[in-house]
This record gives sequence, structure tokens and C-alpha cells, in this order.
Amino acid sequence: MSQTPQVALSVGDVVRVRVPWCRVYWHFGIVVECDVYGHVRIIHCSHRRRGVAIESLHDFAQGGTVENCGFLGELSVREIIRRAKSMIGKKWHLTDFNCEHFWMAAHGMEPESHQLQMTVLAGAIGAFGVLLRKYAK
Repeated sequence: MSQTPQVALSVGDVVRVRVPWCRVYWHFGIVVECDVYGHVRIIHCSHRRRGVAIESLHDFAQGGTVENCGFLGELSVREIIRRAKSMIGKKWHLTDFNCEHFWMAAHGMEPESHQLQMTVLAGAIGAFGVLLRKYAK
């Protein structure tokens, strides 16, 4: 199967793909290598890999369509890749170190997970709605 991306990718770009088991969420990574033959490697922090690892674009995508989010930080490409590779082997954790925390840290940004924040907010609103229905009777 070809690793040639459907979109133009450059080293340092943040990429994303829908999570295969839950199409509501995105999985993020950083392009770490691109060669003239179309081989692309992505560094990312994943539950499946149990932490930060480098793998082919094909393996990263898990059959999904990869989208290029672009170059989102202000650091140099060299510094982003150095920072990303220094985290290889760091363990994945849903609330403390997931794919969003990883790419933001590598790009020199404050690590946070917008998807996690939205999930917690949605859960809180749902719980509030259940309580409201229960006690409104």
C-alpha cells in the first residue's frame, strides 16, 4: 500500500486523522520525515503504541484520511523535531499526556487537550441535565 499522502506534507507539520474507534475524535501527530519517494513518517503519542513513537504515515492513519493542520508553532523545524524525538518512549496518558499534549509541547506551546476539555464539559452538561430532570419532577 502506498504511503503517498493525499495532501502536501512538510517536516514539522501537524497532521490529524479521525480516531478509528470513535469518529468524533482526532488523533494528532507531527511529520518527522518526508523523502523524494513519497515515504512519510509521523511521530505521535498514541494509546495504541502506549506512548510516543515514530511510524509510517500508513500506520499512523489506520485507514483514515490524513489532514494537514500546517505548521502551528513558532519554533524552527529543527527544534520541533528535536523536542518531539526527545519524547520518544514517554508513556501515553489520557488526561496528562495524549496526542494533543504531545504536539503542542513539541511545537513549544502550552500542552493542553481541547478534545478532552470538550468531553469533560459535555459530560458535565449531560450530568446536570440528568439531575435537572430527576429533581424537576
